[in-house]
Amino acid sequence: MAREIKHFIYYFLLLPLLAILPPKLCRILIQRLIFRFNLKFDYHARKHLVMENMRKVFPEDPALGWKAELNLAYDILMDASTYTFLFTRSEKRKVLIKAEGIEFPEEALAAGKGIVLLGGHIGSYVLTILGSGIYKIPASLLVNDSPSDSNLSWPNRLFARITLKTIEKHCRRPVVGFTLGGNSSEASLAARKVRSLFKSNEGIIFA
Repeated sequence: MAREIKHFIYYFLLLPLLAILPPKLCRILIQRLIFRFNLKFDYHARKHLVMENMRKVFPEDPALGWKAELNLAYDILMDASTYTFLFTRSEKRKVLIKAEGIEFPEEALAAGKGIVLLGGHIGSYVLTILGSGIYKIPASLLVNDSPSDSNLSWPNRLFARITLKTIEKHCRRPVVGFTLGGNSSEASLAARKVRSLFKSNEGIIFA
């Protein structure tokens, strides 16, 4: 129960605050509260994992701990971007998000060709935003089916549903969820969904 309470506070009290507070207050809230009270999914364990991964690439970096903390802070701000979208007008989003090379997917879609946008954990959400109507690029998002993952807390699953519904609304295309590591029938269904998206010659975003 403690985990559910902590996650409820994080997803439905702190993240909305981060979406409306000025940057300086956001920084204080993250450093003094979210990190300190370990509300971001076992913060110390996550920081250790991030540092281990970064150490493989930058073995001699003396500022590794600080950079790992920046990584986690940015991750938290990306969570808050769901509420930023819900709370801000489209004109404001164009000020917040600037894209380079947007002409390439526009040209492909105008020529009747499909596009595939690839991004990492954070990049995938940013690329989804590009398809949200700000830049008029419709795209379907392929994502692991987190709302149905029983290993996650119910606040986590509820927030995932809100995020995916927000993406669907602005992308004007469905979010296609599939369970990774499932049984063969689930894997086959996921493969058919992906194949149908490729054959439709529209935009696809891989998280």
